[in-house]
Amino acid sequence: MKTVTVYAPATVANLVCGFDVLGLCLHEPYDVMQLTLLDDRKVRSEGVDGYLVSSEPALNWAGVPLVDMLQEVEKQG
Repeated sequence: MKTVTVYAPATVANLVCGFDVLGLCLHEPYDVMQLTLLDDRKVRSEGVDGYLVSSEPALNWAGVPLVDMLQEVEKQG
């Protein structure tokens, strides 16, 4: 299987009032997302850390963009 793991750090934004471009990424906390290429074209999601994550991709933060990307790839042929 082809798998990639992505770490998405938390951020601290708006360090200076009115300047949204001034921010920084934190080392911790962070989210971890592991993507695995499946044989069929679908998005499956599951939580592994005890937090309730919807197994319906359209109802969680990671699934929505993945479903959109999959639809765009299918349009491109």
